[in-house]
Amino acid sequence: MKVIRNTPEQLILEHRPWFWSVMFAIAFLGLIVGWWVVVQNQNWHALPVLIIGTPLITLGLFVIERWQLILDRSQDRITIRRRTISNYHTQTYALPDLQCARLETVKETGEAAVHRVLLHVADPDNKDQPLSAVYQGGSDAAEMVSTINHWLGVKTSSPLDSPKVRA
Repeated sequence: MKVIRNTPEQLILEHRPWFWSVMFAIAFLGLIVGWWVVVQNQNWHALPVLIIGTPLITLGLFVIERWQLILDRSQDRITIRRRTISNYHTQTYALPDLQCARLETVKETGEAAVHRVLLHVADPDNKDQPLSAVYQGGSDAAEMVSTINHWLGVKTSSPLDSPKVRA
């Protein structure tokens, strides 16, 4: 997560998963080289690995998601932009409808907790809007929640607390 702009008029947060993008691109190039070697040398023993690996690596390229959150007081608008290799999606909401940001945490028995950011937007469905479908480890999500709530002026003692909904 990176704060692109944090002014009283505008907050822009962005998530670009460079590490995974580069890893999947390298793996994809490795598959291309693997296929070339198999065909050139007619070494068919590696063929099962390539047949299984190709769709998995290709699928990985399609699920990596980059997103951007723009909170803009001058336009009274929230914009969430999501981009994958195959899709571009934009959601907009009225800024006054944004109550707060929340941290959703999932912890399986014996595993580390993973988090994602939810925006509590007053809408007819009254559902929290996730910034991303992907949960992530570490403290980035908690920092995002804290940054968003601070910009909105919502008081919380910690990002793990559920903030009081603004009236």
